[in-house]
Amino acid sequence: MKVNGFAPLLHTALLAGLLVGASVSSASAQQGGDFGLGIIIGDPTGLSGKTFVSDTNAIDFAVGFGFIKGNHLHVHADYLWHFDIKRWPSAQLDLHLGVGPKLGIGFGDDDGPRGGRDRDRDSWVGIGARAPFGLTMRFFEAPFDIFVEVAAGLWIVPDPDFDLDAAIGGRYWF
Repeated sequence: MKVNGFAPLLHTALLAGLLVGASVSSASAQQGGDFGLGIIIGDPTGLSGKTFVSDTNAIDFAVGFGFIKGNHLHVHADYLWHFDIKRWPSAQLDLHLGVGPKLGIGFGDDDGPRGGRDRDRDSWVGIGARAPFGLTMRFFEAPFDIFVEVAAGLWIVPDPDFDLDAAIGGRYWF
């Protein structure tokens, strides 16, 4: 895997986000808020955010790097439906399903959405859609959640191609 110039910037942004989250007072830490910000690790790896628009619906996003089809900047936003699976006094496990757009920007020796069928290309821009499926554990005593997610994807531009994203992550709720 080739290290690119965007990786140090991403690491700095992740560290800054974690430091801001850690500096929130313990009084607000007991309550949490309507916006969660954290990290996502896998494909993509980067920053993850989420906000609930109702009790059972949310919008999430991620900005990071994808590595499965080569190094590329990956951006997505999903509309999610949450379904309660199990509730305990201190936590709740939800299933989430969603749909949303995604954008990929490849650079360097990236294979792109077609998996290397056009190896003469130095960069590419891909536009597509994704359908995530995952589990989220929300904690009540601390404003934190963890999640695991798999998303089926369809690149539409530059050429139709299917792919799969998989990641884990966690968010601090402000």
